[in-house]
Order: sequence, then C-alpha cells, then structure tokens
Amino acid sequence: MSHLTLNDIPVTAAAMKFGNSQHVKLLYSVVFNDQPFSRASREQLRNFTGFAPDFDIKSHSAIILSKLTLPDLICLANFSQFKTTGNAEEFCNNILHSLANL
Repeated sequence: MSHLTLNDIPVTAAAMKFGNSQHVKLLYSVVFNDQPFSRASREQLRNFTGFAPDFDIKSHSAIILSKLTLPDLICLANFSQFKTTGNAEEFCNNILHSLANL
C-alpha cells in the first residue's frame, strides 16, 4: 500500500525545494519536534507520510504552541499552503490535522 508523501503534493514539493530555509525549518520543527535540523532534513520532510494513527495531536499542539508564535504559524501555513484561519491554537490544530491526513 502506497502512502502520499509531502513530496507528492506539487505545491508543497516546490515550496520545500525552492523555499526559504527558515520556513523549511519551521515545518521540520512541527513534524519532527526536537530532532535537530540537518542536511538530510529536507529529504526527511519530502518522505513524510503523516503521523502515526496513535499520534496525540493535543499534546503535540501544546508543545508546538510553546515554541512557535502566531506569526510563525501563519508563515508555516502560507508556506505549506494549508488553508486555515483563527488564533494560534486553531492554526496549530489545522496544520497538525493537515499533516496527519496526508
């Protein structure tokens, strides 16, 4: 069974290939939390297929909200072309749900 990766989404693939490295780092920090950003990080993001079925979005959201500001989340949503509005919590939840449902 094949899974859709972030690289299979043309807009996201182009953003990761040509986008600002700070934006890629933001996306990486949301997906992989505390793992350090390295030369292989873009490739890891390209191959990301979504979170595990038992992934706890609420607890991960709390971690992300403690690290990122609303402008960071807006930047990340624009970079990844996720459609979302609202406050920081809504942005974070919508981004995480979008990543979970690849």
